[in-house]
Amino acid sequence: MTGRKLATAIVVGFALAGIIMVCLFFLPPFGFVWFIYIFVILALIELARASKLIGIKIPKVTIAFSVAVVFCCTYLFPRHICALSASLFACLVLVAVRGGLATPPDLDLNRPVSRLRNSCASLFIALYILLLSSFLILPLTFHPANLANSPEHGMEFMVIFLPALSDIGGLTVGATLGRHKMTPRLSPKKSYEGLAGSLFFCIVGEVIFWIIFFRSTFADDWWKAIIVGIVGAVAGTLGDLCASVIKRDVGIKDYGNLIKGHGGVLDRTDSILLAAPCLYLLLILFL
Repeated sequence: MTGRKLATAIVVGFALAGIIMVCLFFLPPFGFVWFIYIFVILALIELARASKLIGIKIPKVTIAFSVAVVFCCTYLFPRHICALSASLFACLVLVAVRGGLATPPDLDLNRPVSRLRNSCASLFIALYILLLSSFLILPLTFHPANLANSPEHGMEFMVIFLPALSDIGGLTVGATLGRHKMTPRLSPKKSYEGLAGSLFFCIVGEVIFWIIFFRSTFADDWWKAIIVGIVGAVAGTLGDLCASVIKRDVGIKDYGNLIKGHGGVLDRTDSILLAAPCLYLLLILFL
């Protein structure tokens, strides 16, 4: 990667994370839910476009409706986890049925296996989008009485910004020092040096976040910040690789052209999606 592209990629990563953070702290919580919804729908459109290249038609409207239902139920109902589970199950059934009824361009209606393939693909994408993104909503419902400084904002900040730091650290160190490739067939630019950079950025970043948001407990819980940083880096890297698997299977380089040469919405947020449930559950355990 050239110096100009590397600098642009870093700027894009920080700019996107910055926009999200500004909206997090200045929008009302339920308004931020709908802000996340916009990003999820843009990612859904990119996935549907990619699926169409291999003859799979995704019920975009049904999945978009399901995302709205799950997000609202998760945030508004007092038993957030129960509301998430119930609404997710109902919406997945709806998506599976609607996916089987959708008609891809090359679908042979006399071959049930084609309908089954379409239904399974729709269900997978709904799970990928619905389940993982729901863990971006749950931190907004976290209100422990024993912690000050808006802990729900602190959790949301870490769940979103930590994977972004992983991307930036991996990209910076990998592009400049990367020599040993991790998975050349899936992601030729991923290297073990880049992973080390992700780990370093995430650990340092998480320690700083913990001091800012949970300073009253940092003296005793500093080791928790290190563990969260490690998990954020590893989960973020795996999220990026999982998205690369889909891209290689479909035969595309990027999901979209949000910024020329730097991919679409999903290319910039794939690490956040997989890291979100890991970080949320770990923070709930620690806090």
